[in-house]
Amino acid sequence: MMPKGLIKALVKHYKTKGKATTISLSISSATAYGTAAANYNFDKNTINLFIPAGASMWGSGSDPHSIIHEFGHMVQNALYGIYGSKKLKSEFTSLNGKIKYKDNINWNLVGDEYRDSFVNSYAATKFDEDFAETFAASIVGSEWMRGIYKENENSVIIKKSIYIKKLIEKQLKIKISQDDWEIYPQKPSKKYEGKLRFENTNFGVDFEDKDNYQYKIVVNDFYYYLREFWMNATQHTKDAWWEYNMSKDGRDHYEKTIRSAENEYDDFVNKYTSNRYEEIKMKRKDVALVLAGVAKHFSMKDISKEEVTALDCDGLTSKYKKAIEKVVNIGLMDVTKEGKFNPESYCSYEQFYYAIIKAYERVVDQ
Repeated sequence: MMPKGLIKALVKHYKTKGKATTISLSISSATAYGTAAANYNFDKNTINLFIPAGASMWGSGSDPHSIIHEFGHMVQNALYGIYGSKKLKSEFTSLNGKIKYKDNINWNLVGDEYRDSFVNSYAATKFDEDFAETFAASIVGSEWMRGIYKENENSVIIKKSIYIKKLIEKQLKIKISQDDWEIYPQKPSKKYEGKLRFENTNFGVDFEDKDNYQYKIVVNDFYYYLREFWMNATQHTKDAWWEYNMSKDGRDHYEKTIRSAENEYDDFVNKYTSNRYEEIKMKRKDVALVLAGVAKHFSMKDISKEEVTALDCDGLTSKYKKAIEKVVNIGLMDVTKEGKFNPESYCSYEQFYYAIIKAYERVVDQ
């Protein structure tokens, strides 16, 4: 999830200062509510990640947000040495205007000026946490950040995020792509514009209100949308749309179908991953592999007039080649004009949205 090259740039910087870059993961013996999930030691350049034994209001040190937040402090510390602590703090806090940091702030009672300036109440307590929380939100909370951007691209929160991005690029000498800093709303590309909606009597599916089209889809989102499709498609194929049949038999049939579909889906997913909630990006070949399994389960028919062969899949194993051939000929995914599938490229959201729309069409039309 971190911007490509950032970790190496940080390690290189601290090495020139005679410091190692350390991440310590340990089981916490603390059981009190509110146990800190993680912290960063500025002097030792060490991130400490804890897995609390009891309930923690801050989650676990193994949570993506906890990890990225502490890396935010590591970036902050590096910029102190390269750019200067006074300059960094002065420029960053100047974006707040007249809004001041407050300890023990009650987020439920603050006005819009605070909500428009800080990503959350913790960020509003002091500069260090504001910097780290804004950094984390730009990576872990990018969907929320895009919402802020769409409402007001000149908001203080967005300005802070862009400031951090540009400073990292200039001072640590790495280029951060939009795929690593997904705060910018997007529109569908020309290829998929107008093709991301499916309307049917029983269900309508509309991906034309999204804002992440060219970003790379992650495992968590992939399986979220796939489950939604699986449940709807099963109800359709089993004729279990009980809202149109309020009889007891209709409701019983619906509930039985839902329970069965949930179990089938879980068994299906377990064949492909042990963690469907990861934030890892998926390659097109892996998306094709899962979609080929979905196509088989729902008996989707080949609609191609002639068999299409991807020209750049010879180096793949047979399971990938067969899966890619299947999804291409069914019409869920496509090849370029040159006949390339680009199996090792990451799958974009719009490519997956298109596949889901086509999958609905195949289930309904057959």
